[in-house]
Amino acid sequence: MVWPPYQAVLRLIAVAEDNWAEVDAAYPTVDFFRLPLHRFLNFVYAWLVKNATQEQREQIDLELNAPIVTGGKVQPASPMSEEQEGQLFMDLMKRTQGA
Repeated sequence: MVWPPYQAVLRLIAVAEDNWAEVDAAYPTVDFFRLPLHRFLNFVYAWLVKNATQEQREQIDLELNAPIVTGGKVQPASPMSEEQEGQLFMDLMKRTQGA
């Protein structure tokens, strides 16, 4: 993958929202609200694939990273360069880490 996984981020947040009680209960000592975004998403992903077979995990990964479809259309790639997208993503990560 050559760009940040925005579609996976959106889908993992949706998984957390739809299954919050289960995700929260799976890690009772973790304060999710104090974690940087990438760490929070890692916990959600770990919960999602915890009991999955290798084949199921591969399918989950495909579904998480599939293009976003809205209004019946796949969203076009960003007009930004890969470097610009990468820098925006890194800036977001720094902000979510309390920098």
